[in-house]
Amino acid sequence: ICFYLPLMRHFYSWMGSVSARKSTLVQEAKRGYNLALTPGGIAEMFLSDMSREAVYVKKRKGFVRLAITLGYDIVPSYHFGNTQLLKRFSTGRGWMTALSR
Repeated sequence: ICFYLPLMRHFYSWMGSVSARKSTLVQEAKRGYNLALTPGGIAEMFLSDMSREAVYVKKRKGFVRLAITLGYDIVPSYHFGNTQLLKRFSTGRGWMTALSR
């Protein structure tokens, strides 16, 4: 969604981010770049709160197939404590979670 908003797109592009679309990732891989993904995305953010962290990868397997196809290694990592570091607008598990797939 961030890449559909003009100012946000420029900011994230300036920081080196690209869209998480398959075509974009393949293009960047062909250029020789290493790729870092957050498979849980925004949906994962809405599953966590200040007292509990959640990982949302059960339905996110496409990045594994893509890594195998491109010959990339997968190096799993997790950032502990993000829920205590950053506060967010809490909507529970309602409409915002549904919008984030």
